[in-house]
Amino acid sequence: MIGLRQNNKHFRKVVPRENKWWYRYIRGMNWFSFRYWWFNWLVFLGCIFLFWWFCPCNNTTTIKNCNINDNKHINDINAIIDSCCDCNAIVEPPEPPEPPEPPEGSTPCDNKVVPGSLSPGEDETNEIYLGPQAGNITINYNMFRCMDKIEVFYNGNKVASTAFVRHTGEISFNYDPVPNVYTVDVKITGGNDNCSTTTWNFTVGCPN
Repeated sequence: MIGLRQNNKHFRKVVPRENKWWYRYIRGMNWFSFRYWWFNWLVFLGCIFLFWWFCPCNNTTTIKNCNINDNKHINDINAIIDSCCDCNAIVEPPEPPEPPEPPEGSTPCDNKVVPGSLSPGEDETNEIYLGPQAGNITINYNMFRCMDKIEVFYNGNKVASTAFVRHTGEISFNYDPVPNVYTVDVKITGGNDNCSTTTWNFTVGCPN
């Protein structure tokens, strides 16, 4: 019988298997837990008791300054908001800047230019300061009995003129100044009407 079993090709010899240490440890713990199950419950309840006994949550703590700090922060925020602006305040427009001084040698508007005299064909130019305000400008003149011509230039452009005229009259033009150019040039040209010299005066009004 033994000889037949040894000759049987399907016969397999049983060899004990050497397991790892950790495998044997786990199997031992499983056996211990299954055998002494009551001990596991005892350890679990003991852990819960110790956690309850030493837990710091049992000590009731109060923050005395908590409400004071909150109120202080709220007051600080309100103070910052109030210091930004006064929403009920009436915002007054800024005061207009001081008008620039008239250039040296110019005549301010509303002032009569000193009467002059010209020979026929001669001319004379006077600089008149009008200021930064826009408006309509009126020039009142008196050429007396001999003819003269008046021309007005602003920023290099002719804005008003007359023919050769006698006696009194007026001309006007619209004044819309560009920054830092607040004067006009008034040119008087003497006429040729058998007068050796001409006499004249004029007044350039301020913008209105």
